Amino acid sequence: MLGDAWASLGVVISGGVILFTGWTILDPLISLLVVVAIAKGAWPLFKESLDVLLESTPPKISASQVAATIEAIPGVKNVHDLHIWAVEPRLIMMTCHILVDGDDSALTNDLLHTIRTRVSTDFGIKHMTIQMETHCCHPDEIHCDLTTLAKQHRDEGLLHVQH
Repeated sequence: MLGDAWASLGVVISGGVILFTGWTILDPLISLLVVVAIAKGAWPLFKESLDVLLESTPPKISASQVAATIEAIPGVKNVHDLHIWAVEPRLIMMTCHILVDGDDSALTNDLLHTIRTRVSTDFGIKHMTIQMETHCCHPDEIHCDLTTLAKQHRDEGLLHVQH
């Protein structure tokens, strides 16, 4: 609103100057300044809206840090299919698959509670959907261990360079 007030004041002042001096060039110059002021004020809102529409990971959260934090919890083998996005700037959501040791449901429930608490405390993510797995559920198990997938891509890159 303050930006609108300044723009209106600029238009009124330029109108007065044009009225008394005849400098009509001020009209398009002031209009350009008003456009710049509006664009500058609208850019953060536009960027935030675009990030929400594209389901981007919020800039203050690192997906690799979230994965590393979860993987540091005893009993967690790895994290895969991790997705973090914001439905709106204050509502950050997360889904992931977590490969765990053992098949004890009490241990798995305690582990799930520990993971939820740690992610909520460390990253401010309150809405989580976590799929606990005792073995990889993908037909191609390479997706359950992303370090293997990354190594495979590195090796393929080296093969292309050598040829």
